[in-house]
Amino acid sequence: RFGIELIHLHNISGGRDGLMSSLSESRVPYGYTVHDLNFACPTITFLNEKQAYCGGVTDSAVCRHCLALQPEFKHVDIESWRERHRALLARAAFIIAPSPWAGSMLRRYFPEHEIEIIPHASSEGMQRDDAVKSRLPCPDDGRPVVAVLGAIGPDKGSRRLESLVALTRARALNLRWVLIGYLDRGRVPSQSEDGVFTMHGPYDSRELAALLEHYKVRLVAYPSAGPETFSFTLSEAWAAGLPAVVPPIGALAERVRATGAGWIFDESEWPSEARMLDRIVSLLDEKHRGEYDAAAARARAGPQSTLESMVSETLAVYRRAKTDASIERSMSPIAIERCLAALHYAPWIMPDPKAIAEDESSLDAAPAASSDVVARFAQAALRIRHTLPGRMLYRIAPKSVVAALKARLAP
Repeated sequence: RFGIELIHLHNISGGRDGLMSSLSESRVPYGYTVHDLNFACPTITFLNEKQAYCGGVTDSAVCRHCLALQPEFKHVDIESWRERHRALLARAAFIIAPSPWAGSMLRRYFPEHEIEIIPHASSEGMQRDDAVKSRLPCPDDGRPVVAVLGAIGPDKGSRRLESLVALTRARALNLRWVLIGYLDRGRVPSQSEDGVFTMHGPYDSRELAALLEHYKVRLVAYPSAGPETFSFTLSEAWAAGLPAVVPPIGALAERVRATGAGWIFDESEWPSEARMLDRIVSLLDEKHRGEYDAAAARARAGPQSTLESMVSETLAVYRRAKTDASIERSMSPIAIERCLAALHYAPWIMPDPKAIAEDESSLDAAPAASSDVVARFAQAALRIRHTLPGRMLYRIAPKSVVAALKARLAP
């Protein structure tokens, strides 16, 4: 019905079962972009019950035991999980990953598939309605400031950041921390009384360079517990000319290793917040200023994928998929009943006029109760008015019904 020639999957978590069922029946070619490793592991981040990175274990028995210890995943049959996603990928006309690491990690679990590497583009950022406009004060006392960027939950190191701040305070180090973003425990901007830690809150990425300058940031740190498949914030930090220090896992380490625009915690430092902090203090020491300046210069000069190049490469993949896919494309229209079912549409049936007359006559007997029911219905209709189902209902409902509901909403 819509003339769809190609489907591009990104995150299917919100409709996994329905998509798998529909795509298995459809002859329209589709592809997938690896934004995370959810197909390999339902935890997405490869964190075990101790919130530690497992390294990408493939042994199903080990994975089964790990998931059983995590309440959220204890009912997952990992063999079935991987086989279902293997079948989905087997029919894919293309698979795209934003980094070589993401592609190689997916192939560790699903080695049958070739993967195109197309890095995410750097753009001018995007607006967000909840962005904090005001900026907290930053003392101009010469203390080096280390920034952490983004929405930081346990997998991105929220507890580790809290530990780093506590250690900085306990050691009375000449260092400040700023989180340009927020923690899983709160989004409200705040600053500790001693100024050691500042949380800016949600931010508009178009303003990030100005925020980094305002907070006098010298280094961007990633205290992540789990791996990243790319990291937009690393691109943004480099665009602002700031080097980064990252964990020895995932695309973060891969990108820093390839550019030299920062440093990688070694295997002895990364497991320990105390040793991570020692490394950060050392990197910011004036005696290492030459090394710091060289890394900052590489950050500023490093090439980044543009929106134009990403679009061009992706469209080339689309063209090949449409030309080379061995799966015959089905151009037959989708039944309207299936479209309506997907929108959770329930048909409206015109009531019997006699029943309407009887209902109207009963209003005098129970005006308050009837009015209350109709008013509640009118309020419910108003709430969904600007959704897709609401717009469809508005178009097909008789004008008399719409007028009656509007009358109930009138002051």
